[in-house]
Amino acid sequence: MDTINVAIQKPIEVSKELEKINFSTLFIDKARKKEVTYDKKHTTELKKKKKKVRYDKEDTQFQVFQKSMRMMLIFGQCLGLNPFLGVTKNDVTKVRFTVFSGRFLYAIFILVSQIIGTCFCIYRFMNNVFSVGALGYFSFYISTASTTFLFLKVGRKWPRLVEEIHNSELNEYIDNKTKWKCNSATIILLTFAFTEHIFATTNRLVAIINCKTNETLIYEEYIRVTFPWLDDANVPIYLPLGILLQFQIIVTTMNWNYSDLFVVCISMYLTGILEKINDKILLASKKTNLTPAYWCSLREAYTRATGLVRHFDEVINGIIFTSFATNLFFICLQLFNVLANGITTRQGREKCPNYVRGPLRGYENAVYLTFSLCFLFGRSLAVSLYAAGVHTASQVPAPALYEVPSCVYCEEIQRFIDQVHGNKVALSGLNFFYVTKELALSVAATVVTYELVLLQFSGE
Repeated sequence: MDTINVAIQKPIEVSKELEKINFSTLFIDKARKKEVTYDKKHTTELKKKKKKVRYDKEDTQFQVFQKSMRMMLIFGQCLGLNPFLGVTKNDVTKVRFTVFSGRFLYAIFILVSQIIGTCFCIYRFMNNVFSVGALGYFSFYISTASTTFLFLKVGRKWPRLVEEIHNSELNEYIDNKTKWKCNSATIILLTFAFTEHIFATTNRLVAIINCKTNETLIYEEYIRVTFPWLDDANVPIYLPLGILLQFQIIVTTMNWNYSDLFVVCISMYLTGILEKINDKILLASKKTNLTPAYWCSLREAYTRATGLVRHFDEVINGIIFTSFATNLFFICLQLFNVLANGITTRQGREKCPNYVRGPLRGYENAVYLTFSLCFLFGRSLAVSLYAAGVHTASQVPAPALYEVPSCVYCEEIQRFIDQVHGNKVALSGLNFFYVTKELALSVAATVVTYELVLLQFSGE
């Protein structure tokens, strides 16, 4: 009997031991799963915290402005513009202007070369019959020299301007798309500018190759055609001089386009701030539980934003004036050339010994004139509309404030409405004109009037 009991107890004890082992294994597995789940959650939380910290470091108006303008400003420094330090820095104290820097000396070198080109154009006026082509060369050099000089003044005021951005207390109203917009505008406009320069160079080279009859080297003939005053001044052509002049014409051509790009990017940044404030006003106008203190904070944010627009205008209004004046003149000049002479494939080259040679088989002039005119129109329209967008965005709060429910209407809202209607918030051209959408229509009407007058005088 005892033997039987012992035999029965042994399997029971074995089964209990197995249960203990299974239970401990199950407990360990559950603990491991919990540990893995905790590790995953902890890792995810750490990533979120790191991401949040990274965004917080960039989440200031100064940081956004620096990152948005960086590509555009660096390219400008390659042209002798924006001669200040700290373009790539994220510390406002590192942005400074000094005459003892390579950027400033390079800007002076470019400015002197453009002034020399202007003087040669004046010399040509004094020794030759006046022509539309000579006027175009003179206007090209005087406008680019003026632009370089104005950017020297902008560079001197730039450190103070970024301090105003840093102290604006508008970090709550950041447009995260500003960097993408400015970089896209920079790439697109500069691509078109280089394309136009390539078409112009190709057109000139093809004309030289088609009509070349003497033993003069092609590069010498190209330099003489591109810089016609060298013959007037009896300046001999050497290869180092040709390389220097070619570098100068590329820099000057990009300078001619750069002021428009600069105005567009600044306008995008300012419009982005105003639009973020407008979004908050539009949401608030539909609520019925907001206090006067909340409306006061919105009005003060709008005041700081419009004050920032005025600070920018004080610094860049000369650039805006030069941009609009230059675009107006060259649109009239290009239209006059097209309407007076037409867009032809021959351009008077049908008698040349090598006629119809070139990559476009004689269509180089037609392609260049068409592309140049369309690019000039598009560039001018972009500057007008983006700069006018600042004024348009500043007027958006008024209709939203009128829609505020009467139960929450207060003195702060009335002050806000009076402020929107009473202040002119817009970029200007040396305070001679404000850039609004109405200005674009006025410029178009002016172009038509000037073209009719020019065609009438050319017919006589």
